[in-house]
Amino acid sequence: LTLPAKPERVDDIEVCATSGMKPGEHCPRIRDHAHHDHAPSEPCTWHHDGITTYPARASGWLQRHARTLGAVAKQH
Repeated sequence: LTLPAKPERVDDIEVCATSGMKPGEHCPRIRDHAHHDHAPSEPCTWHHDGITTYPARASGWLQRHARTLGAVAKQH
């Protein structure tokens, strides 16, 4: 099996697995691909000292998934 060549200006990047932003010190990380001009540049604002703080716009999702998130999640 031969995979096609990676398109030009597509970079292998590391992002926060939860927010998709540029990972900070406390973020879970995953590898991803992004167009060179569209890679996340703002650091993740969701993870601080082992606590995940979700944005207010995630309140509906948090209510539906609260059972799976554990006690480390809070909303701001």
